[in-house]
Amino acid sequence: MKVVRHLAALFAGTPIIQASPQWFEYSTSYAKYVPSRTTGLSFVSTPITISFLTTTSKTTPTLSIHSSTSTTSSAQALSACPTIQSSSLTYTGADAVKAEAVKNAFLRSWNQYSDYCFGQDTLVVTNNTCVDNFSGWGVTIVDALDTAIIMNVTGIVAAQLAHIAGTDFTVVENFKEVNGFETTIRYLGGLISAYDLLHSDIVEPGTYDEDHVEALLTQAVTLAGKLNFRFDTPSGLPTDSIDFFTNTGSSSDFISPLDNKTYESSNTAVCGSFMLEYYRLSDLTGDDIYRTFADNAVKILSGPILGSKLSKYIGLVGSEVDLETGRYLQSDYGWGAGIDSFYEVRSRCDVTPHTDSNSTSSNHTSMASSHMWMALSSGLLR
Repeated sequence: MKVVRHLAALFAGTPIIQASPQWFEYSTSYAKYVPSRTTGLSFVSTPITISFLTTTSKTTPTLSIHSSTSTTSSAQALSACPTIQSSSLTYTGADAVKAEAVKNAFLRSWNQYSDYCFGQDTLVVTNNTCVDNFSGWGVTIVDALDTAIIMNVTGIVAAQLAHIAGTDFTVVENFKEVNGFETTIRYLGGLISAYDLLHSDIVEPGTYDEDHVEALLTQAVTLAGKLNFRFDTPSGLPTDSIDFFTNTGSSSDFISPLDNKTYESSNTAVCGSFMLEYYRLSDLTGDDIYRTFADNAVKILSGPILGSKLSKYIGLVGSEVDLETGRYLQSDYGWGAGIDSFYEVRSRCDVTPHTDSNSTSSNHTSMASSHMWMALSSGLLR
């Protein structure tokens, strides 16, 4: 626990001062599952040893990180995991009956949507009417695509791909403004994840129309091109929404309880939950503009501008951010709505490889995600 508390301070950029210098070492690992058509899920684990020296001065100690990657089967990975479930629960492996029940539940919902509202955003299940509440591009189609791919319902996937290929993601007929957060996580994330799945070995080549498959990335680039106007702020952090007619972003005014002044702001989830999609888009296209936006958000939201005077919980972030300076505007730090997805996405960025090794996301010493990851894995936070 002493090591973890020292690490918490270290990753927040806080000096660790003791009577005499002392080495500490902390070992853990990042881990993720990688889908495979032939072997199911492979478990990729990256052991990491973090060494640092405490200091007698007011300077932050030097950090050393060593890692290596190994791949094991799902069964080996599961056997190595600590038990967190009740002892009355047992895991017996794949259950074909339950898997089919889950698939049937998906098909029931999808078929009802498809029968009444295909091409529109949302089905109102109580009366089979349709609502366009996410820009009218068919959010259910894009949001459900990766699930349909994994379930191998090829007819549904083919129809979804055809719809997406024929959609103009630059036009919104009944909306003045497009919600940047929802559009990123549902549409942009859906397009990119489906593109990656269809290029993985869980899908046989030639299963789907190749032009429709490649259109996923083309449409993602088109949509991101419109969303990028949200970053036209003094800090480079994104606005809440964007007017697709004028290509201008907008956010609401916020009165900070810290000084009672009014600021144009976005919440932390809006400012930081786009990073995974943008890093991946740079990887796929070779265009660094997306990575630049993401790196800037990482630097501002996780960096020294965090403001330790506001938070006594090192590594946690606030819920409202000034779009001019990037500073947090209130001290309600925590895990709640408006903040939570930033932690989720930030941590995923650190365990997802990127082609640019110099990217801020590749720096596993960033404060917010690394401290949260260590605190959770050690039981410091529950």
